[in-house]
Amino acid sequence: MYLVQYVPDLLRGEYVNIGVLLHSPQEKYLGCLFTDDFRRVQHFHPQADIPFLRQLQAHFETEIDEHGADLEGHLQFMRRSFSNLIQVSEPRVFCLVDPQRDLPELFARYVG
Repeated sequence: MYLVQYVPDLLRGEYVNIGVLLHSPQEKYLGCLFTDDFRRVQHFHPQADIPFLRQLQAHFETEIDEHGADLEGHLQFMRRSFSNLIQVSEPRVFCLVDPQRDLPELFARYVG
C-alpha cells in the first residue's frame, strides 16, 4: 500500500494524505481510492487547487487501466513522477485476503 500525499511546501515536509494506492503483485492488482472531501487540504493550504485534486482519482484510474500489462513498472514510474505537490509514499506491507475488498478499509484508516 502507498499513500498519496498532498505536499504544498517540500521544505516544510508537511503533508495531508489524500489517497491510497493498493498494489498486490500476486493478484496483479493495482487500485486507488481518493478523498472527495478536501476540507482538511483547504484548512492546511487555503490556496490549494481543489479542481486539480478532484481530478486525481480519474487520472490515477486511467493510468492504471492504460498500463495494466506492467503494473510494477508503472507504479515505480508514478512514484518518481509525482515528486512535488503530489507524492507517493514508500510502500507499507499488509497481509490482505482480497485487495479490492480491503481497499476501502485501508482508505478509511489512513485518509478517511
